[in-house]
Amino acid sequence: MIRANILVVDDDPVARKLMSRALKRVAADSRVDLTSDGRSALAFLAREGLYSSAPPPDLLLLDWNLPDHHGSEVLARVRQSSALRDLPVVIVSGSDAPEDMEKARTLGSNGYVVKHADFARFTEALRAIIEPYLVPREPEAA
Repeated sequence: MIRANILVVDDDPVARKLMSRALKRVAADSRVDLTSDGRSALAFLAREGLYSSAPPPDLLLLDWNLPDHHGSEVLARVRQSSALRDLPVVIVSGSDAPEDMEKARTLGSNGYVVKHADFARFTEALRAIIEPYLVPREPEAA
């Protein structure tokens, strides 16, 4: 069974819903947690406050253009943290600008997916980039 804890960070509620739907197709048995900004993402990753009992993610899907802490800042902090530096981070962005993709790669992202208006195309792009990070795992006891 493929099961992972996936954290999705995106300020757009429509994009969060789109990613949740796509993840149900790509990683149906996975747990998906959602946050809407960089500040809450960093709190989730540090398991602080409201997120103190949250499971650590196996994969982070991070919007690049967040309003408070830009995706580049969140990614840089993840890579600077000894506890998080090995966490796979995939940027999911509306930007297809080569400079954004290069900066994400330079900061240590594991991939970059452009948000497509075509749901099937977006789902397949997401599947292709995150599948290597989804590992078989035993189901949790009820």
